[in-house]
Amino acid sequence: GNTCAKDVHDDWINGQQHQKEDEAQNETQRTQSKPPTQSAKTRKPAYRARHYLAPTSLQDMKNEIGSSVRNTDDHCAALPPPPLQDFTDDSTMSYHRLSGTYKKKRRRSGCHRSNLDISEFVTPSPAKHQWQQYPKITGVSAQVSMGVKLESAPYFEPAKLKLSEIVHQLKNAEYKPEEFVAIRVKLKNPQMTVTVFSNGKMTTQGGKSQHSCVVALRKVARMLQQIPTYTARISHINEPQFYGIQCNAHLSHRVDLQRMTEAFPKRAEYAPDLESAYLKFRDPLKYGDKGSCHVYHSGRITILGCASVSKCIEWMEAMYEHCKDQFVDVTAGDAENSNEHHFADTNIRYELHENEHENENEKNAEADNIQLMMSEMAPPPLL
Repeated sequence: GNTCAKDVHDDWINGQQHQKEDEAQNETQRTQSKPPTQSAKTRKPAYRARHYLAPTSLQDMKNEIGSSVRNTDDHCAALPPPPLQDFTDDSTMSYHRLSGTYKKKRRRSGCHRSNLDISEFVTPSPAKHQWQQYPKITGVSAQVSMGVKLESAPYFEPAKLKLSEIVHQLKNAEYKPEEFVAIRVKLKNPQMTVTVFSNGKMTTQGGKSQHSCVVALRKVARMLQQIPTYTARISHINEPQFYGIQCNAHLSHRVDLQRMTEAFPKRAEYAPDLESAYLKFRDPLKYGDKGSCHVYHSGRITILGCASVSKCIEWMEAMYEHCKDQFVDVTAGDAENSNEHHFADTNIRYELHENEHENENEKNAEADNIQLMMSEMAPPPLL
């Protein structure tokens, strides 16, 4: 072991001597030639790799490098809990390692995004009806097609998408081809799901307004446009087509569903035995075969599956006119109900009293029969 260490030391000394000789030779050449552009200090000497040996071992070099790096235990240690915030404070806190404290993230002015999951109120055009709650849209579905706009026929070329490649480059995306051959992208604001098909079409589910559907479709289209292979293929989006409109409203009166069924026998369906809560009103020729209107006793009206927003508003206004003749007077109905309940209560009390009187008579007759039987069966008295 000592001989090997001595040999290594001798080799290193020889390497240092060769290095000094090279430096001296280079210096003499520099003095004889033109003045150099670089100084001797900045110029790197030419080393001979075959004679160079490291003055320290590999383990010593690793120890020196490890001592210069900061302690990994402090870097991976658990962060202290953040301070408590007021429930009205919507800012986020970030941990600053140099100061060891939490600081609020700076929010740029004008970048605050409002909540888009708000129902869209639709004021009827005539505004002549006294609604307790104006009609509002609670559900909308939309459909668009992505592609390139052309100057000649067919004027639009849809983009062909490879779903197996796109799903790895989108956030919050789900792709299960064994169940449904489309990508479902879930968004937070607006909170809805956008479905992307391979033929370039997109649909939305769970939208509460037309504006939220448009924003969701444009968001996903921008995500696809950022993929390098689809930047040139996706440059235009068609105008969205809205369908499956859901709308709610509340009348200012209660409605008699039985009379309404008699007034519109062909368009109204009411089965008290099966669905006593509401009445179904349909008009396929005017509002489409997929839409239906539900009218409740309390005066609430719900339209499901309407083809467009304009038809939905027209249907709401027409339903107010249809229900206007079937309004129930609450004060008169309460008086009649109270008289009927009072008459029914008196009859019930009279019947209960008669039943109790009959039961007492039967008990007395049974007791008399038992005494008579006991007297007949008794032995004769002793003399």
